[in-house]
Amino acid sequence: MVKLHAPVSDETIRRLRGVIDFSCWKGIFYARTWPRNTGRAQTPASLEAARLFGEISKETSFVPEQERDVLRSETADGGFTWKDLLTWSLSGALKPPLG
Repeated sequence: MVKLHAPVSDETIRRLRGVIDFSCWKGIFYARTWPRNTGRAQTPASLEAARLFGEISKETSFVPEQERDVLRSETADGGFTWKDLLTWSLSGALKPPLG
């Protein structure tokens, strides 16, 4: 990251878009490079996880509204969504409540 003494012109920002990120934070202008893609191939495990996520995402569109309402009521006080609860139940990661 580089601290700048003055703002950069709009033309310079347009010309370097995608290479250098220009920003202002608390009145301080700075520039930084964009993250580089390392070009690494995805692991087999991440490819499988992406495939499963895609399948589950498609299937959630077929869940009836009544079942969505039940799942929403179960997740109303937590930090999770009805889709999280459904995904955990389908994947077998949902644990029965203790007590």
